[in-house]
Amino acid sequence: GFINILAGGGSLIALPALIFLGLPDTTANGTVRIAILAQNITALSHYQKAGAIHWDIVRKWALPILLGATIGSWVGTQTTDANFRTILSAVMLGVGSVLVFKPKGLFEARDDAGTIPPALGGILMVGVGFYGGFIQAGVGYLLLGTLTLGLGLRLMTANVLKVVFVTLYTPIAIGLFALEGKIDWGAGALLAVGQSLGAW
Repeated sequence: GFINILAGGGSLIALPALIFLGLPDTTANGTVRIAILAQNITALSHYQKAGAIHWDIVRKWALPILLGATIGSWVGTQTTDANFRTILSAVMLGVGSVLVFKPKGLFEARDDAGTIPPALGGILMVGVGFYGGFIQAGVGYLLLGTLTLGLGLRLMTANVLKVVFVTLYTPIAIGLFALEGKIDWGAGALLAVGQSLGAW
């Protein structure tokens, strides 16, 4: 929870941990959302008190990301455990490579950033939302990259918005995974307590 709020990537730890402890892959994918919602609400309350949330930016991009996350969550509920494990493995290798090799300028807004057309920004946010709804793990990095490199926001602003956007779409994901019976509520509650403490 601490790692996720500070810099993102917490689901890359929590999701494999749930699978290691015996949850089916797609159930782990649904279950981890409970903890994410709990920790993000914890962080969000602090950000709101600090006046750190740019609600004008949230309103501008909320609909595209919610649309993408709804579709992605549904696709996630229909994916087999075997296919999900293959996809998760590829995601972990990809994110791990980025973190190890640290491409120059990653997550740093350029002088010409933010000049992309609004339509392209909307498409990017739909794509990020789809990914977040589908797999969640690593979505923080995608959001940070989109908000800084694509939309020209400062990293600190983008990190706060990352928490806001994930908090917005996570209840939709939880609802869709719950309808398919792909949430372990007990494991999710325990993980939520741990990650909320870390977020605090």
